[in-house]
Parts: sequence; structure tokens; C-alpha cells
Amino acid sequence: MEVLEEIGGEHPSMNRLLERIRRDFSTVSFSTLYSNLLTLKELGLVELFLIEEATRVEINTKPHVNLIRGKSVVDVEDPKS
Repeated sequence: MEVLEEIGGEHPSMNRLLERIRRDFSTVSFSTLYSNLLTLKELGLVELFLIEEATRVEINTKPHVNLIRGKSVVDVEDPKS
């Protein structure tokens, strides 16, 4: 959760997230990350989506639009919400 708070706003790919987690916990496997993200998704704490064949992690679970600019993803929320 700390790593998601740190880089989650960047809509990191699962590979990017794993790379960052391994700085602190070198033995974490991809399957461990994946199963934890699925649990967080079931709890409504994250969303997962696909861009250019990479699964990205979304921490903003409020209704919004994701704009893709190059390799970055930007959240756009309705100011009336």
C-alpha cells in the first residue's frame, strides 16, 4: 500500500510496480503482486486496466476519465462531482 501511495498516481504498470517493490523486498514474485492486486480490486481499493498490452494499476476509484498522453496516463475528473 505504501508503494501504491508513492507511485500509484502514475498509473504504474504491474512490472513498474514490481520493480519498485523489489527495491525494499527483493524476493517478492510477480504472482504475489498479482494476487495482492486482485484482492485490492475485490475490496474496491484499486482498478486494473490494459494499455498497450501492459496492465496498469489505478488507485483513483472515483468516476473519472483516463487521458493517455504518450506513455503517461492522467486522471480527469468532472469538477461538478
